[in-house]
Amino acid sequence: MIKQTFKFAIKSFRKSGFLHLINLLGLTLGLSVFFMISLYIYQEKSYESDFTHKDRIYQLSHTMLGNRTALGAPNLPYVLNEIPEVETFTSFKRSASTKLAWDDQEQIVKMLRVDSSFLEVFDFELLKGDPETVLDEPNFAVIHEKWAKDFFGSTDVIGKLIHVTKHDLIKDSTYQVPVIINGVIKTPKFKTQLQFDLLVSEQRPATMRDGVGGWQNSTVYNYIVASPAATEQLLDRRLSDISYKYVYPKTVIGGQGTKEDWKAESLYSDSYAESLSTLRTNSDTSGNLMPALNTTQVNTLTIIALAALIISVFNFINISTARASMRMKEVGVKRIMGSSKLMLILQFMLESFLLILLSSVMALALVEVLVKLKPESIGIVVDYSVLHSQEWVFGLIAFILVLTFLAGIYPAVYLSSGRLAVILKSGAAKNSFSVLNAGALRKSATVLQFMCSIGLITAVITMFLQVDFLRTRDIGYQSKGVLVIDNTSLLKESKETFAHELSRLPSVSGAAYTTRLPSSITLEGAQPIPINDSTNMSFSIFGVDSMFFEVMDMKFVHGHSFFESTNSDATEISPEYVPVVINEIAAKRLGFENPIGQFIGERAKVVGVVQDFVFSDLRESIEPVLMTSRPGKGRRYAFSHPLVVKSSVSKPNIDEIQEVWSRFSQEEMKWHFLETNYSNLLKIEMQGFRAVLIFSIVAVIISCLGLLGLAMFIIDQRTHEFGIRKVLGASVADIMKLFGSSFAKLMSVAFLMALPVSVYFMQNWLSNYADRISLNAWIFSLTALIMIIIVAATILFQSLKAGRLNPVDTLRNE
Repeated sequence: MIKQTFKFAIKSFRKSGFLHLINLLGLTLGLSVFFMISLYIYQEKSYESDFTHKDRIYQLSHTMLGNRTALGAPNLPYVLNEIPEVETFTSFKRSASTKLAWDDQEQIVKMLRVDSSFLEVFDFELLKGDPETVLDEPNFAVIHEKWAKDFFGSTDVIGKLIHVTKHDLIKDSTYQVPVIINGVIKTPKFKTQLQFDLLVSEQRPATMRDGVGGWQNSTVYNYIVASPAATEQLLDRRLSDISYKYVYPKTVIGGQGTKEDWKAESLYSDSYAESLSTLRTNSDTSGNLMPALNTTQVNTLTIIALAALIISVFNFINISTARASMRMKEVGVKRIMGSSKLMLILQFMLESFLLILLSSVMALALVEVLVKLKPESIGIVVDYSVLHSQEWVFGLIAFILVLTFLAGIYPAVYLSSGRLAVILKSGAAKNSFSVLNAGALRKSATVLQFMCSIGLITAVITMFLQVDFLRTRDIGYQSKGVLVIDNTSLLKESKETFAHELSRLPSVSGAAYTTRLPSSITLEGAQPIPINDSTNMSFSIFGVDSMFFEVMDMKFVHGHSFFESTNSDATEISPEYVPVVINEIAAKRLGFENPIGQFIGERAKVVGVVQDFVFSDLRESIEPVLMTSRPGKGRRYAFSHPLVVKSSVSKPNIDEIQEVWSRFSQEEMKWHFLETNYSNLLKIEMQGFRAVLIFSIVAVIISCLGLLGLAMFIIDQRTHEFGIRKVLGASVADIMKLFGSSFAKLMSVAFLMALPVSVYFMQNWLSNYADRISLNAWIFSLTALIMIIIVAATILFQSLKAGRLNPVDTLRNE
């Protein structure tokens, strides 16, 4: 019986090949969008799933002076055994670019300097080595499988001797430490925050550091595995007790106050716990290894995936029922031959299953190709295969079965509902098949399809306008033609001389050091500064040279720079006050009508106010900025402050600048253009927009296929009506108008229903941006115009076909 049913299904596919092709194409495209987005969301929400205790792993972050950083206190691991909920813990340091040597080969690698308990917290699977002992001794290394194959060509590397630099800032290649490879980590199946090529074991000192430095310096990442009953709130209380017990007495001389007194101190520092899920979705800590989940993008793509799935499913239903007139005789003959209604339903459900299965396989194949190619045009990057894990594969199988039932049940019931007497008497599909008010259901499905398409078109237009607004707005400084030299720490005491020599070049109009660059990622958060005895205000702090404002072409709305002189060495500060420059929003929030000469706190005297400028995430509002002179010569050489160089010509002469650099350092000069800082932030927004654009276009194409299927269904249902109208004198234009009016009504209803929904969702999306566009009426007018053009282009051929029907052919059986 099943074999016979398969034969009937294949014969049916051959009989109406064009309709099946449309059905297959629409369903394949819809499932491709759904699978691609689903795989991306699965990837983004499965971070750290390789670890046994992933739900009980916590990062112990550090807070001090209002800054919340992922790097914690190096003394903290020595007292974690006082917290009963802590089962095990580890601390490590991250070296993003360490030079490694083996024989005559050298390579820059990403390294983690870990303790012996690292693999107890993060239990990576090992291809080689014993996880119990692989990091027991100092200078043992465990390397990543991928890096082992790339560098050594094999994972059989146990016992090999390699050399790594002991410190990132030491560039002398002879100052290296021998390290023995003792294990190989298997490439994790799921995404992880821990990106490294090798782990190198280090032995923690036997005792903690004396003094306050071991508590108020943030130098290591601390992680724990807590008991199942532990919560972030409970761990925070335990950590607060440790801060009060150990840090308070060392920070405040003679400190005998309560815990509340300690929290009120200006130098108060503490640790707090964040679970892996919190780090991924809801952390405001700076410097996290865990990349933050773009919740807005995930939610937007989820809506698009569901819209594409809904559109494709309703297309399937409409096109399947549109074939009713072609299958009347088949249904009638089978009923005469004794087939029951249940047997017909099973046959049609099997046909639906075969079509959905074929579409699913083709969609998964297309997704797999996109995963391998990783085209930038789709706006998202998926690294997981379509057969990534058992739970994903089982989910796919369950989805296909559920989709077969949901999408196939109505067409099966509809096609099997044919009344034998009516089929044999009239032969008209309209009178022969009827179930569950089929006409109203199809119209509702079409309205829903239109609503999804209108919403997606509105989203694309709104997102484009918002991204274009961010791209073209005034950012408050000039970034074009400005070069940034990053590794100035190599210059040591020659930093000022180097900047002076650059300024003498004909192609350079100025150079200035700064502790922070606009529109760049930084570990520094806003710092609270006392305004008066009872009020603090948070400022983002910039330490800059006086030439910085000229190099960046920042506009002063009040006052001037730190020094009237342009001499970059004029760094003397009055003993009575410290000159500072603030931005407009800072002056506004401070309530200064005439800010020049006003004091912030006791010693910070405002000498200038610059125009507001963008210096952080594109979605955040511009916050108060306080700009001071850089640290004096006694301190500045310890830091790698970037040097911004302004060109006097349209394009900086890199060769000239590198020639000057070579006089002061033999190391390679690392540089980039300042405009890339802002463009990199803008690139993130552009990627999100591209993803929405591409998937929305595909969804609209699927909707067009659905319109085509509905148009064919209407012609099937109204063939005799159009024939009678032609006999009574209706022209082709009259028939086309009548045919198109039904679609116009459905589209009008859909637009009225989609309008408030689109406004709600787009207002919600725009609320993520502090600086944003407004939703204007012309956005929805343009959406309506685009939709009218799409609908008209889709049904034009079918309306002409309806108008040209020959009454002789349509009425011959009447």
